[in-house]
Amino acid sequence: MSLHCPWGVQSLLDDGCAAILSQRNLQRLRLRSLADVTALACAARDLPVLRELDVESLRSPLTAGAQPADEPQPHFPSLVTLKASGFPAELGRFLKNVASKVLAHVATDIEVRSPGVMDPDFFLVLHAFRATLTTLEVTIRGDFTWIGLEPILDLGDLQKFSLTYNNNATIPQVEDAQVLRMTKAWPRLTSLFLSTRSRKANITLRSLGHIACNCPNIRVLLVAFDGTRQGNFSYLPPDDTSSVHREMELVDLLWSEYDPGDELRITTSFLRRWWPRAEIVGSRMGAERGMRWQDASTASRVA
Repeated sequence: MSLHCPWGVQSLLDDGCAAILSQRNLQRLRLRSLADVTALACAARDLPVLRELDVESLRSPLTAGAQPADEPQPHFPSLVTLKASGFPAELGRFLKNVASKVLAHVATDIEVRSPGVMDPDFFLVLHAFRATLTTLEVTIRGDFTWIGLEPILDLGDLQKFSLTYNNNATIPQVEDAQVLRMTKAWPRLTSLFLSTRSRKANITLRSLGHIACNCPNIRVLLVAFDGTRQGNFSYLPPDDTSSVHREMELVDLLWSEYDPGDELRITTSFLRRWWPRAEIVGSRMGAERGMRWQDASTASRVA
Protein backbone atom coordinates (compact mmCIF):
# COMPACT_ATOMS: atom_id res chain seq x y z
CA MET A 1 0.00 0.00 0.00
CA SER A 2 1.27 3.50 -0.89
CA LEU A 3 0.33 6.98 0.33
CA HIS A 4 1.33 10.46 -0.90
CA CYS A 5 0.71 13.43 1.44
CA PRO A 6 1.22 16.66 -0.55
CA TRP A 7 0.24 18.80 2.45
CA GLY A 8 1.66 19.43 5.94
CA VAL A 9 0.49 16.65 8.19
CA GLN A 10 0.63 18.97 11.19
CA SER A 11 -2.31 20.89 9.70
CA LEU A 12 -4.52 17.81 9.78
CA LEU A 13 -6.93 17.14 12.62
CA ASP A 14 -5.91 14.41 14.99
CA ASP A 15 -8.47 12.13 13.40
CA GLY A 16 -6.73 12.66 10.05
CA CYS A 17 -3.36 11.64 11.46
CA ALA A 18 -4.95 8.66 13.16
CA ALA A 19 -6.41 7.57 9.83
CA ILE A 20 -2.95 7.53 8.27
CA LEU A 21 -1.33 5.74 11.18
CA SER A 22 -4.07 3.14 11.23
CA GLN A 23 -2.81 1.80 7.89
CA ARG A 24 -0.42 -0.66 9.48
CA ASN A 25 0.25 -2.39 6.17
CA LEU A 26 1.58 0.84 4.61
CA GLN A 27 4.84 0.13 2.77
CA ARG A 28 5.46 3.34 0.78
CA LEU A 29 4.97 6.88 2.12
CA ARG A 30 5.72 10.20 0.41
CA LEU A 31 5.76 13.40 2.49
CA ARG A 32 6.24 17.06 1.71
CA SER A 33 8.59 18.23 4.47
CA LEU A 34 10.30 17.42 7.73
CA ALA A 35 7.29 18.85 9.53
CA ASP A 36 5.35 15.90 8.16
CA VAL A 37 7.91 13.45 9.51
CA THR A 38 7.90 15.11 12.92
CA ALA A 39 4.12 14.91 13.10
CA LEU A 40 4.29 11.26 12.11
CA ALA A 41 7.14 10.39 14.45
CA CYS A 42 5.10 7.69 16.12
CA ALA A 43 4.76 6.08 12.68
CA ALA A 44 7.97 4.29 13.57
CA ARG A 45 5.87 2.16 15.87
CA ASP A 46 2.50 2.30 14.12
CA LEU A 47 3.83 1.57 10.61
CA PRO A 48 6.02 -1.47 11.26
CA VAL A 49 6.33 -2.56 7.60
CA LEU A 50 7.10 0.83 6.03
CA ARG A 51 9.85 0.12 3.48
CA GLU A 52 10.05 3.27 1.31
CA LEU A 53 10.03 6.87 2.55
CA ASP A 54 10.23 9.86 0.20
CA VAL A 55 10.58 13.28 1.88
CA GLU A 56 10.36 16.00 -0.74
CA SER A 57 11.99 18.71 1.41
CA LEU A 58 13.86 18.90 4.70
CA ARG A 59 13.87 22.70 4.75
CA SER A 60 11.19 23.05 7.39
CA PRO A 61 11.77 25.76 10.04
CA LEU A 62 11.51 22.97 12.59
CA THR A 63 14.95 21.78 11.52
CA ALA A 64 16.69 25.08 12.24
CA GLY A 65 17.43 24.11 15.84
CA ALA A 66 17.44 21.04 18.05
CA GLN A 67 14.15 19.22 18.40
CA PRO A 68 12.49 19.37 21.84
CA ALA A 69 13.62 16.58 24.12
CA ASP A 70 10.06 15.38 24.71
CA GLU A 71 9.23 15.27 21.00
CA PRO A 72 8.86 11.71 19.67
CA GLN A 73 11.56 10.61 17.26
CA PRO A 74 11.06 8.59 14.05
CA HIS A 75 12.76 5.21 13.83
CA PHE A 76 11.26 3.39 10.82
CA PRO A 77 12.77 -0.01 11.66
CA SER A 78 11.81 -1.66 8.34
CA LEU A 79 12.99 1.14 6.05
CA VAL A 80 14.80 -0.10 2.93
CA THR A 81 14.71 3.00 0.69
CA LEU A 82 15.02 6.66 1.74
CA LYS A 83 14.73 9.57 -0.69
CA ALA A 84 15.14 13.08 0.69
CA SER A 85 16.24 16.58 -0.29
CA GLY A 86 17.46 19.54 1.72
CA PHE A 87 20.50 20.96 3.46
CA PRO A 88 23.18 18.55 4.76
CA ALA A 89 22.62 19.36 8.44
CA GLU A 90 18.88 18.66 8.23
CA LEU A 91 19.46 15.47 6.28
CA GLY A 92 21.98 14.26 8.84
CA ARG A 93 19.76 15.18 11.79
CA PHE A 94 16.86 13.26 10.34
CA LEU A 95 18.93 10.21 9.40
CA LYS A 96 20.24 9.92 12.96
CA ASN A 97 16.67 9.07 13.98
CA VAL A 98 16.31 6.22 11.50
CA ALA A 99 16.94 2.94 13.26
CA SER A 100 16.51 0.61 10.30
CA LYS A 101 18.76 -2.45 10.10
CA VAL A 102 17.88 -3.07 6.44
CA LEU A 103 18.42 0.36 4.82
CA ALA A 104 19.88 -0.42 1.38
CA HIS A 105 19.12 2.58 -0.86
CA VAL A 106 19.58 6.28 -0.11
CA ALA A 107 18.90 8.97 -2.74
CA THR A 108 19.52 12.55 -1.66
CA ASP A 109 19.41 16.00 -3.25
CA ILE A 110 21.70 18.31 -1.26
CA GLU A 111 21.72 22.09 -1.34
CA VAL A 112 24.92 23.76 -0.17
CA ARG A 113 24.33 27.07 1.63
CA SER A 114 27.86 28.52 1.68
CA PRO A 115 30.06 28.30 -1.43
CA GLY A 116 32.67 25.59 -1.01
CA VAL A 117 31.38 24.50 2.42
CA MET A 118 29.41 21.26 2.70
CA ASP A 119 28.80 19.74 6.11
CA PRO A 120 30.07 16.12 6.01
CA ASP A 121 27.84 15.05 8.92
CA PHE A 122 25.18 13.57 6.65
CA PHE A 123 27.70 11.26 4.98
CA LEU A 124 29.21 10.39 8.37
CA VAL A 125 25.77 9.35 9.63
CA LEU A 126 25.53 6.94 6.68
CA HIS A 127 28.29 4.90 8.30
CA ALA A 128 25.66 3.52 10.68
CA PHE A 129 24.13 1.71 7.69
CA ARG A 130 27.32 0.55 5.98
CA ALA A 131 26.51 -3.14 6.57
CA THR A 132 23.35 -2.92 4.43
CA LEU A 133 23.73 0.19 2.24
CA THR A 134 24.41 -0.87 -1.35
CA THR A 135 22.99 2.03 -3.40
CA LEU A 136 23.79 5.72 -2.91
CA GLU A 137 22.57 8.50 -5.22
CA VAL A 138 23.82 12.02 -4.50
CA THR A 139 22.89 15.27 -6.24
CA ILE A 140 24.70 18.38 -4.98
CA ARG A 141 23.42 21.86 -5.79
CA GLY A 142 26.06 24.49 -5.10
CA ASP A 143 29.82 24.56 -4.80
CA PHE A 144 31.61 22.10 -2.52
CA THR A 145 35.03 20.61 -1.88
CA TRP A 146 35.88 16.93 -1.97
CA ILE A 147 36.50 16.81 1.77
CA GLY A 148 32.77 17.12 2.36
CA LEU A 149 32.22 13.90 0.38
CA GLU A 150 35.18 11.97 1.73
CA PRO A 151 33.21 9.94 4.33
CA ILE A 152 31.49 8.00 1.52
CA LEU A 153 34.75 6.14 0.91
CA ASP A 154 34.13 4.19 4.11
CA LEU A 155 30.94 2.66 2.68
CA GLY A 156 32.85 -0.38 1.51
CA ASP A 157 29.89 -2.48 0.36
CA LEU A 158 28.47 0.03 -2.12
CA GLN A 159 27.42 -1.58 -5.38
CA LYS A 160 25.77 1.40 -7.10
CA PHE A 161 26.88 5.02 -6.83
CA SER A 162 25.60 8.12 -8.60
CA LEU A 163 26.96 11.67 -8.27
CA THR A 164 25.66 14.77 -10.05
CA TYR A 165 27.21 18.11 -9.14
CA ASN A 166 28.12 21.62 -10.28
CA ASN A 167 31.71 21.76 -11.45
CA ASN A 168 33.66 24.81 -10.24
CA ALA A 169 37.03 25.41 -11.87
CA THR A 170 38.35 27.28 -8.80
CA ILE A 171 37.40 24.67 -6.18
CA PRO A 172 38.86 21.12 -6.29
CA GLN A 173 35.99 18.67 -6.53
CA VAL A 174 36.09 15.37 -8.40
CA GLU A 175 39.23 14.68 -10.41
CA ASP A 176 41.13 11.54 -11.46
CA ALA A 177 42.66 11.17 -7.98
CA GLN A 178 39.23 11.08 -6.34
CA VAL A 179 37.90 8.55 -8.87
CA LEU A 180 40.90 6.34 -8.12
CA ARG A 181 40.04 6.43 -4.41
CA MET A 182 36.40 5.60 -5.13
CA THR A 183 37.31 2.56 -7.22
CA LYS A 184 39.68 1.23 -4.57
CA ALA A 185 37.14 1.82 -1.79
CA TRP A 186 34.25 0.02 -3.56
CA PRO A 187 35.49 -3.25 -5.09
CA ARG A 188 31.92 -4.58 -5.42
CA LEU A 189 30.77 -1.67 -7.58
CA THR A 190 28.43 -2.75 -10.41
CA SER A 191 27.10 0.66 -11.52
CA LEU A 192 28.69 4.12 -11.53
CA PHE A 193 27.27 7.48 -12.68
CA LEU A 194 29.43 10.65 -12.62
CA SER A 195 28.33 13.87 -14.26
CA THR A 196 28.34 17.65 -13.84
CA ARG A 197 25.63 20.15 -14.78
CA SER A 198 28.20 22.63 -16.04
CA ARG A 199 29.27 20.29 -18.87
CA LYS A 200 32.89 20.75 -17.90
CA ALA A 201 34.64 17.66 -16.58
CA ASN A 202 37.86 17.50 -14.55
CA ILE A 203 38.21 13.74 -14.95
CA THR A 204 39.95 12.23 -17.97
CA LEU A 205 40.46 8.85 -19.62
CA ARG A 206 42.70 8.01 -16.66
CA SER A 207 39.59 7.74 -14.50
CA LEU A 208 38.12 5.16 -16.87
CA GLY A 209 41.41 3.27 -16.58
CA HIS A 210 41.08 3.32 -12.78
CA ILE A 211 37.54 1.96 -13.07
CA ALA A 212 38.67 -0.82 -15.41
CA CYS A 213 41.57 -1.85 -13.16
CA ASN A 214 39.80 -1.71 -9.81
CA CYS A 215 36.12 -2.53 -10.49
CA PRO A 216 35.96 -6.09 -11.86
CA ASN A 217 32.22 -6.37 -11.19
CA ILE A 218 31.08 -3.23 -12.96
CA ARG A 219 28.35 -3.67 -15.57
CA VAL A 220 27.03 -0.16 -16.19
CA LEU A 221 29.11 3.02 -16.44
CA LEU A 222 27.71 6.48 -17.13
CA VAL A 223 30.42 9.12 -17.02
CA ALA A 224 31.19 12.52 -18.53
CA PHE A 225 34.93 13.09 -18.97
CA ASP A 226 37.54 15.09 -20.87
CA GLY A 227 38.65 12.84 -23.71
CA THR A 228 40.66 15.43 -25.65
CA ARG A 229 44.23 14.66 -26.64
CA GLN A 230 45.41 17.71 -24.72
CA GLY A 231 43.66 16.57 -21.56
CA ASN A 232 45.13 13.08 -21.90
CA PHE A 233 48.60 13.98 -23.16
CA SER A 234 50.93 10.93 -23.11
CA TYR A 235 48.32 8.74 -21.36
CA LEU A 236 48.10 5.12 -22.49
CA PRO A 237 45.94 2.44 -20.89
CA PRO A 238 47.86 -0.12 -18.81
CA ASP A 239 48.74 -3.25 -20.74
CA ASP A 240 47.14 -5.54 -18.18
CA THR A 241 44.71 -8.31 -19.11
CA SER A 242 43.19 -8.19 -15.61
CA SER A 243 41.51 -4.91 -16.61
CA VAL A 244 39.64 -6.54 -19.53
CA HIS A 245 36.01 -7.17 -18.57
CA ARG A 246 33.82 -8.93 -21.09
CA GLU A 247 30.77 -8.73 -18.83
CA MET A 248 30.48 -4.94 -19.07
CA GLU A 249 27.06 -4.14 -20.58
CA LEU A 250 26.89 -0.37 -21.12
CA VAL A 251 29.32 2.55 -21.30
CA ASP A 252 27.43 5.82 -21.67
CA LEU A 253 29.76 8.77 -22.27
CA LEU A 254 26.93 11.26 -21.72
CA TRP A 255 28.18 14.66 -23.03
CA SER A 256 31.93 13.96 -22.75
CA GLU A 257 34.34 16.34 -24.45
CA TYR A 258 36.76 15.10 -27.12
CA ASP A 259 38.45 16.22 -30.32
CA PRO A 260 36.11 16.25 -33.34
CA GLY A 261 36.12 12.96 -35.23
CA ASP A 262 38.04 11.13 -32.49
CA GLU A 263 35.28 8.65 -31.61
CA LEU A 264 36.84 5.59 -33.23
CA ARG A 265 40.33 6.26 -31.84
CA ILE A 266 39.04 6.62 -28.28
CA THR A 267 36.90 3.52 -28.69
CA THR A 268 39.58 1.23 -30.12
CA SER A 269 42.60 2.58 -28.22
CA PHE A 270 40.94 2.81 -24.83
CA LEU A 271 37.37 1.67 -24.30
CA ARG A 272 37.59 -1.63 -26.20
CA ARG A 273 40.81 -2.55 -24.42
CA TRP A 274 38.83 -2.59 -21.20
CA TRP A 275 35.28 -3.49 -22.24
CA PRO A 276 35.35 -5.39 -25.54
CA ARG A 277 31.67 -6.32 -25.64
CA ALA A 278 29.97 -3.31 -24.05
CA GLU A 279 27.51 -1.09 -25.85
CA ILE A 280 29.07 2.37 -26.12
CA VAL A 281 26.76 5.38 -26.45
CA GLY A 282 26.74 9.15 -25.94
CA SER A 283 23.20 9.72 -24.75
CA ARG A 284 23.56 13.48 -24.13
CA MET A 285 25.63 14.45 -27.17
CA GLY A 286 22.86 15.18 -29.62
CA ALA A 287 21.67 13.07 -32.54
CA GLU A 288 24.66 13.51 -34.87
CA ARG A 289 27.46 12.90 -32.36
CA GLY A 290 25.46 10.16 -30.69
CA MET A 291 25.15 8.34 -34.01
CA ARG A 292 28.92 8.56 -34.54
CA TRP A 293 29.52 6.89 -31.19
CA GLN A 294 27.02 4.19 -32.06
CA ASP A 295 28.86 3.56 -35.34
CA ALA A 296 32.23 3.44 -33.53
CA SER A 297 30.81 1.04 -30.97
CA THR A 298 29.52 -1.31 -33.67
CA ALA A 299 32.71 -1.16 -35.76
CA SER A 300 34.98 -1.91 -32.81
CA ARG A 301 32.93 -4.44 -30.85
CA VAL A 302 34.62 -7.77 -30.18
CA ALA A 303 32.46 -10.85 -30.61
